[in-house]
Amino acid sequence: MTGLREHAEGYLAMRRKLGFALDGHGRMLMGFIDYLEETGATTVTTDLAVAWATRTAPGANPASWNKRLPWRGSSPGTCTPSTRPHRSRLRT
Repeated sequence: MTGLREHAEGYLAMRRKLGFALDGHGRMLMGFIDYLEETGATTVTTDLAVAWATRTAPGANPASWNKRLPWRGSSPGTCTPSTRPHRSRLRT
């Protein structure tokens, strides 16, 4: 088990204890961890996140890529989840 997997599982466990189901998001996060392990990555980078989110899969729809890309860079070589709502609307 990699450090990334341990951290992801710990994160999901903590959020679930707080009452969040995270069914779809949990599977998506663990799918991302699978991809990172396949590539041999030890840190999360923007390039890896974009490559994972936009990779070609059977039946993949490019319009759904944004569901897998709610990330923002925080420091060189790492990414953290965005603090902004995924779907925001500007009010005028």
